[in-house]
Amino acid sequence: MKEKYPNLHRMALDYLSVPATSTAVERVFSQGRQLLHFTRNRLSGNSVRAFLCLGSWMRHDVVSPEDLIAIIRQKRKRPSE
Repeated sequence: MKEKYPNLHRMALDYLSVPATSTAVERVFSQGRQLLHFTRNRLSGNSVRAFLCLGSWMRHDVVSPEDLIAIIRQKRKRPSE
């Protein structure tokens, strides 16, 4: 399956894996601290989780910045509900 769906494979590893050591966990907390500056203290837990996950996917070339920008622009063009 890894060869057939490489992006899905990488996303599953990021989302479903459990780190074997605390080093990876501390790295995530450090990344979260960079994301959650004192001025951004009102983000929801779901938003923080999504940003950290998306950042990991972008670092591993699962999601490209161009695709992300295109999606954001599409969302802005839709009328508000």
